[in-house]
Amino acid sequence: MIEEKVKQQSLKRNTLIYGLGNLSIFAIKFFLVPLYTFYLSEGDLGWFDVMASTVPMIAVGLGGHTELALLRWMLEKPSLPIQKQVFTNSIFLNLIGILVFSLSYYWITVLQLFDFSEFTSPIYLYFYILAVWFYTFLKQSVRSIYSAKMFVVTDVAFTLTFLLQVICFVIILGMQINGILLAFSLSSLLTGLYWMLFRKMVLYIDVRSLSFHFTKELLRYSLPLVPNTFNLWSINTIVKYIILLLLGIVSNGIFAIAFKIGFVIQMLNSIFNYAWQD
Repeated sequence: MIEEKVKQQSLKRNTLIYGLGNLSIFAIKFFLVPLYTFYLSEGDLGWFDVMASTVPMIAVGLGGHTELALLRWMLEKPSLPIQKQVFTNSIFLNLIGILVFSLSYYWITVLQLFDFSEFTSPIYLYFYILAVWFYTFLKQSVRSIYSAKMFVVTDVAFTLTFLLQVICFVIILGMQINGILLAFSLSSLLTGLYWMLFRKMVLYIDVRSLSFHFTKELLRYSLPLVPNTFNLWSINTIVKYIILLLLGIVSNGIFAIAFKIGFVIQMLNSIFNYAWQD
């Protein structure tokens, strides 16, 4: 009975924490919408929306959802040696994924299988993909090792930093799509440096903790989650590809702005999901 009350209190407390955080993030992102619509064309908006929707799935596919395996082990509040083992092996798996992706991206660029030059430079897109990948893993690491409160603070600080850099690169320097990609990449880098160096998360990396057996344990948990995530992603994203194929990139840009209303509902739903996971 006592344990049940503790769980209920924890659920209420975390729902409140995630709710305040998400509302803060929504308020900051609210200012990004007029910036996007005023300084970017409908075509640029359409392309960026497709990329922003696709890139997280690339990270999930090559990263194997190891950030969720990290969360699963860390929420049990294990001993420090176990924490180091989980964190170190998770990073190791992600580094392998990044290496595979980097080689693949290099050959895609060299062979010109996809031409992004109309909208952005391939190097900006490359670092943007890595930044999305890294930031997703970093947030779950903060949530797992520290607390839900620190997870929310990290997200709010990152979003505010991103907004300020978008103003600098897009409005002041006129870099358009490249400016948005660069702003996200630098914001991710600054956030990561803060947690790794100033909050000493780097101390959880211990090369002696690397274990082939444990990496298999992590993958045994995380890999079955990838198809499920892909299905949920396709439900939310497939319509954008249909619009892109049938109506063109400009129509997708218009849809991207209109879809911001639906984003509010998704945001409210994620508040409880995060608290329920904890």
